[in-house]
Amino acid sequence: MFTDSEVTEIRTAFILNAMSLLQEDGHLYPTAFIFCSVDPKTGAPGKVVVPVVGSFTCQEAKEEFAAAIQTVAIAGLATHAIMAMDAWFIRRDPRSDDGVRPSEAEDRRECLHVVEERLESYTLRSERVPYVRDQGEILFQEHEVDEDSLDAMTGLLKLLPRTRETGPLSEEIIQRARAACRAKMTAGEV
Repeated sequence: MFTDSEVTEIRTAFILNAMSLLQEDGHLYPTAFIFCSVDPKTGAPGKVVVPVVGSFTCQEAKEEFAAAIQTVAIAGLATHAIMAMDAWFIRRDPRSDDGVRPSEAEDRRECLHVVEERLESYTLRSERVPYVRDQGEILFQEHEVDEDSLDAMTGLLKLLPRTRETGPLSEEIIQRARAACRAKMTAGEV
């Protein structure tokens, strides 16, 4: 299994590379790294980090990306997952729900958003790196970090299976996920 220091080291490198890509290209495709305790194609023991790149162009693309991440996580008995994307965010009172999506709010800000899930401690780490665009350049600002329980998480992208809630995954589910991983990886889809 990956140690916390190994995950932190990879997360730090991932953030630096994501910032570089964002500066070069002006956007960042949603990208996840799944930290597996076994090879997701074969089930052979060992530490494997599997990258998954997706798209948020439509709801179907988001669902396919989430399904690919979950398939790899199940097949590889994942312990951690890290995902980065460029996103919009707004500062508001957490008790207010005005129904305005961050991408549609007048006071929206852009950021590099990095989400990390850890199953062992059942925690979620959310890191935002706000930035501004100035004459074609991206200027990053100070990082903002929140940590919470995975129990508090809502939304589509729950990266890792919630085995605390569902109990251990059956061998049949794991084997089906491995078969799907082999097919997707062979086809170049993951």
